[in-house]
Amino acid sequence: MKMGMELLYMPRFDVDAWFDVVEQRHPKATFVVPAMAELLIASPRFDDADLSSLRICSLGSAPVAPATVKKLQDKMPRAMVSNAWGMTEAGPAFCFMPEEERDKRVGSVGKPMPPTVFKVIDEAGNELAPRAIGELLISNPGREREYFNDPDATASTWRDGWLHSGDLAFLDEDGFLYIVGRAKEVIIRGGNNVHAADVEAALYEHPSVREVAVASIPHDVLGEDVAAWIVLVDGAEPTDKTIEDLKAFAAERLSDYKVPRRYTFVDELPRNATGKVVKNDLRARFAGYELPTA
Repeated sequence: MKMGMELLYMPRFDVDAWFDVVEQRHPKATFVVPAMAELLIASPRFDDADLSSLRICSLGSAPVAPATVKKLQDKMPRAMVSNAWGMTEAGPAFCFMPEEERDKRVGSVGKPMPPTVFKVIDEAGNELAPRAIGELLISNPGREREYFNDPDATASTWRDGWLHSGDLAFLDEDGFLYIVGRAKEVIIRGGNNVHAADVEAALYEHPSVREVAVASIPHDVLGEDVAAWIVLVDGAEPTDKTIEDLKAFAAERLSDYKVPRRYTFVDELPRNATGKVVKNDLRARFAGYELPTA
C-alpha cells in the first residue's frame, strides 16, 4: 500500500512548466514565493488554467501584496491561499490562519501556534500596542538555537529569551501577525519612514506592472529617496508617459513621501536561489537603464 503524498520537485521555476505540472499531475498543495505568484498571475495562461486540484497554496519567503493573495484566492476558491511566515532561527515557530478568518484578514500570516509567543517592540525595547509597526520578537520554550562558530551573532539575535527577527511587523487586536518588511529595507526619506513592501503593493495593482522592487537611492538633501525598478507586462512601453502614469497611480494610493521619484524599467529583477529579489544589486546592475524623470 502506498502511504503519504508524492512530492513533485521542479529544479527551477518556469511559469509554463508549473502550469503543465498542476494541470497534468493534479497536486493537492503547492508552495511558491511571492515573485513566482506575480509571474503566474501575469501569465496569459492564468485565467484559463485548471488549478482545481489544489487545496493549499502557500506563499512565503517575503511579504506579498494583498491584491496578489486575493487574485490567487479568487482563482482557487476551494484552496487555502495563505502567506506563510517562518525563520530557520525560530525553529518550530509556526503561524496558522483559520479558514473563517482568511477573507477578513488579507495580508496576515496568521496567529502563532502554542507554545510560540510573539511580541512587537520599538527601538527602545518597549512592547507596542496593536497595529503599531516595530520589530517582531519570538519566544519558544526550550534551548535556543545558535549560529555555528559565531557567538557574537548568536548573542545579538537571542536576548533575554527572545529571538530578534529583524522583521518589521504588527499584531492586530486579536493577535494576528502582519509582516511589513525587513528593518534594513526601511527607506528614511527626509525623516519619514517608508516601508518598501507598502509601495510595492500599491504599484503591483497597476495593470502595466508585472514585477516591481522598491529600494532607496541616495539624495543630497533628503538623505534617501524612493526608487522603483519595474518589469512591465507584455505590450506595455517603457516611456516617459508610462512613468507619469505610474507616478499618478501611486500618488492616488500612497502618501506623497512614499511615492517613488525614480523609475527604472528592467527585463528582470536580480534574484537569489530561493527567488528573493537581491535589492543590493539593483542600483549597480541597472544604473544604465534609467529613463529621464522630471
